[in-house]
Amino acid sequence: TLSAYQDVNDRVALLGSVVYTGWDVFKTIQLNNVAAVTPNGPGFVDSDSPTNYNNAWRFALGANIKVNERFMMRVGGGYDETPTMDAERDVRLPDADRWALSVGAHYQMKPQIGFDLGYTYLFARHDTTVNRTETLGTTSTYNVTAQTKPDAHLLGLQAVWTMDQGIAKTK
Repeated sequence: TLSAYQDVNDRVALLGSVVYTGWDVFKTIQLNNVAAVTPNGPGFVDSDSPTNYNNAWRFALGANIKVNERFMMRVGGGYDETPTMDAERDVRLPDADRWALSVGAHYQMKPQIGFDLGYTYLFARHDTTVNRTETLGTTSTYNVTAQTKPDAHLLGLQAVWTMDQGIAKTK
């Protein structure tokens, strides 16, 4: 992760980050004792599902805009590459390259107490298709064919309580 913060003036600050994730270390997802129908009736089997994730990049830019001493607006956006390949995509993670648009605000009620509210809309450039046959144990397989629309609405609220204001500097 490489992040940057720069005050443009006393009211505006710019923020940015670049993140590289080494997803390629995840080769399979192993599930143990999965309920399944076996040749002997209902039972439990183990399942190994190949993932073959690719490494991926994420880029984000944002700004803090100080309206007054108590209120600050926040805006930003970003792009996040998927680690999944079309042939390896499954219903546990029907992922796609996606964009994020965010807005938020900070309200400083008292010197030690503040509140943050944020909203992010995540959306993909295109719908994704899952078309995969999985092996379940040594005797069973199942097929999944699905069309997904990977998007999400995220809402966050937090209270910030600063317990230690630090030592005041004296001249």
